[in-house]
Amino acid sequence: MEDPPNPYISSFVQYYSRRVGPRGPYGVTNALQKAYSADADSLDRIFLQGGDLAWRAYFLVNKDSVSEHGHEGLGELKRFLAELLSTQPVEDQRAFAKQLDAALRSAQQQSADKDESNGVKKCAKRRRTTIENGILPSNVTPNDASTDSANRESSSQRDSMIRQDGVHVDASLQAAKPFFPDDFFHAIQRIPHSREPGTLVADITLFVQEGQTRDNFGCRMEIGIVKEKIPYYARKLCGVEVEVKDGARYVRYPNGSKIEPDPSLKLRACQRDMIPVLLGHEIDAGFSASPIYKREVEEVRDDTDGVLITIPRREKECGKITVFLGDCCAFEFKNRLGLQLSPTN
Repeated sequence: MEDPPNPYISSFVQYYSRRVGPRGPYGVTNALQKAYSADADSLDRIFLQGGDLAWRAYFLVNKDSVSEHGHEGLGELKRFLAELLSTQPVEDQRAFAKQLDAALRSAQQQSADKDESNGVKKCAKRRRTTIENGILPSNVTPNDASTDSANRESSSQRDSMIRQDGVHVDASLQAAKPFFPDDFFHAIQRIPHSREPGTLVADITLFVQEGQTRDNFGCRMEIGIVKEKIPYYARKLCGVEVEVKDGARYVRYPNGSKIEPDPSLKLRACQRDMIPVLLGHEIDAGFSASPIYKREVEEVRDDTDGVLITIPRREKECGKITVFLGDCCAFEFKNRLGLQLSPTN
């Protein structure tokens, strides 16, 4: 029989929800980079491996601890981290982090379901909560009744997504501007609206389709990048140089050899820690909920195949950045960006 949930789980969930809601804490970029390079047995790394939301809750408590402002419940959580969790065996710390992440995701799922039933469009930074993730929510025990209930909840979420299956296009520029970091927003290609050619939209396509790719990687979002920015994102995300000669692009490696796209090529193994820095925390949260990311966490990989860059040979053509997303985040991003089913569906 499993141990009962740690009583501090609910305190963390309440504090996190009360302080920041679904958008998450601010100022995480530098701290996230440090967490990825921290020692494997440090609390920073343990919470990060436990899950994105668990780490953000841990980061928030530490951040508030050095603030001049007092917050309800902060003292209790500070004492827990300093006096209890820090002295527990590493295995218990890892178990707590995973349990906390599952509880936070469960709480945000309930909030999102409530907002959806009320007609509110809201993008929550969370991962999808399902039994097949290998992590049970804190209020679930491994008996047949609770497992059936969780499976029904997972099936309900999946059914909601199936009703939205298809190719979604025509992302609103007004909605995309606050969604992405400024630099990345301005690097996104503008294209005509599929139904209103006189209106420009962001070149963003979301593929929500059943199949092996979705099961193994996630829902696919393709973002068109203006031709001038292709070398920048190839260098920052994949560490390679892209050069242009006589109207054609080449990928150049440090030893001087070149690869010529024919008619295009895809760069994989992107640097994981650059995703929130370059693409923003909304995309990072959606990517962190994808099946490919969860598998790579288990394999302790620093690079990821869940984000890739498509580089066309012809200089005048734009590139593509592809990001794989968890189901629930893909559904929310579709609503948040105003994406609509393609008229060709």
